[in-house]
Amino acid sequence: FRSVSYLQKLDARREIIELLARMLRKLSAIALPLYALLLVIGPEFIIVLFTTQYIASWPIFAINLSQIPLSVITSAYDPVLRAYADQRYFLLRIRIVMVAFLTAALWYGTSRYRLIGAVSTVVIVSILERVILSIRVGRLLGVAWRDAALLKDVGKIMIATVLASAITVVTRRLIPELNPLLVLIVCSATFSICYALALVLFGLLTAQERELIRERGAVLRQTLTGG
Repeated sequence: FRSVSYLQKLDARREIIELLARMLRKLSAIALPLYALLLVIGPEFIIVLFTTQYIASWPIFAINLSQIPLSVITSAYDPVLRAYADQRYFLLRIRIVMVAFLTAALWYGTSRYRLIGAVSTVVIVSILERVILSIRVGRLLGVAWRDAALLKDVGKIMIATVLASAITVVTRRLIPELNPLLVLIVCSATFSICYALALVLFGLLTAQERELIRERGAVLRQTLTGG
């Protein structure tokens, strides 16, 4: 937030766009695989944490998981709206409209589809609000179609996530009879390895990130070996 505020004072909109693109890359690298993995192993995750009595809550849990990727979008436009103080009134108006719309939509969704309808309504309204605010911030900063190239790594992360998810789904189907905890461990390990390999194959890791991983790996080996 402070970096965006500093750049806003300098009217360095291009630098803000590039800063947000880098932030989106880093957040996506964590949020998107987490979201995908939980979608794949969600039932086992619920069973391990809360026992089989709560497995019926899986549909609601799955819908709520969409808040994870949505949080990435929020993290991109939120510092901009904070830095540009004149936008707070626009944000206030949008929130008022969204609350009114949410109230009406909740009445309809809950009466027709009960709890799933209520949760879905909240998610849909959240998506709508984020789309509106993202468009507003994009116009404020002068974002153009050519700037989509700044998000090419996010696209690669999405592909890596899909590939890792597909392999994990196959793995999960091959071990349906295992204990839920073992399924959780095996699938998590499979996803992590496939995702990490995809990141390397797509050249998504910078030299600084590779060096950081090596340092963390060295520390972990020393800890495990007691060296």
